[in-house]
Amino acid sequence: MWDAHVDRWLDGDDSLQEPLDAWWRSYAGKGAGAPTRNAFPEPFVGSFDRPKLVMLGLNPGVAVPELQGIAGDFSNAIRDTSYSRWAAGDPYGSAAWTNLRGKNTYRAARLRFAERWLGEEVEGNELLTVELYPWHSEKVTASLRPPDDVLEPLIWAPLAALPVPELFAFGAPWAQVLGRLGMEPIEHLGRGGKDWGSKVASRTVLTYETPAERRLIVIWQSGYAGPPGPEDTARLRDALT
Repeated sequence: MWDAHVDRWLDGDDSLQEPLDAWWRSYAGKGAGAPTRNAFPEPFVGSFDRPKLVMLGLNPGVAVPELQGIAGDFSNAIRDTSYSRWAAGDPYGSAAWTNLRGKNTYRAARLRFAERWLGEEVEGNELLTVELYPWHSEKVTASLRPPDDVLEPLIWAPLAALPVPELFAFGAPWAQVLGRLGMEPIEHLGRGGKDWGSKVASRTVLTYETPAERRLIVIWQSGYAGPPGPEDTARLRDALT
C-alpha cells in the first residue's frame, strides 16, 4: 500500500484514499507543528525482513525539500526502486543525507542503544522505526491519535509479525499518547515508581502490553527524549529481565 501511495505522490497525485485521509486529519498541529504533504510520507524506515530492534516514533520530523521534496535526492532514489526498498537501505546513514546535513544524531543514538541492549553489532538497516503519524512536521504540537482503522491494520498488525520480543519509544509525550489510545502501563520504574538504580533522578521507564503482542518500553528523562547511556541500559536490562 505504501509503495503504491508514494509512487502516486511522486507522479504528482497527492490524493489520499481512506484510511489515509482520516489519518491525515487526525493530527491538527499548527505553526511549526503543521504537517506537510510537500514531502513524501515516511510511515517506517528500516526493513521488516530482518529487524534486530524496533522503535515507535511520533512522526518523521522536519521535511528537507532537497531530499524528501518531489525532486529531492531521496525521492529520485525511490523512483529507481520503491519506497519499501529505499526505506530498508539505511537512507539516513547514506551519503545523500550526510553530505547535506551531516551525521544523523537521531539514528546514531538509537544505533548505539540497540547494540548495548542486544550486546551485538547492529547495522543501520537492522533498526526499524514505525511512525504513529507518517507526515513530516518540524515539531509535534497537537495530540496524536490515529483512527482505529489505521492502528490495527497499519501499525499493530505489521508489528505483531516481527520476530522481536519488545518495542521501544523515547520521550515523555508517549505516556500521554498511549493514554489517549486507551493503554495503561503495567510497570513503572524511576520517578514516581520503583527504583531501578538509575543515577538520573528524572529517568522514567513505563512498560505496556500492546495489541501487537509485544512489550513496549517507553523511556525518558527531564529535557531529554533519547535512549539511555551504557550504564542505565545495562541496569534497565537487569530490571526488566
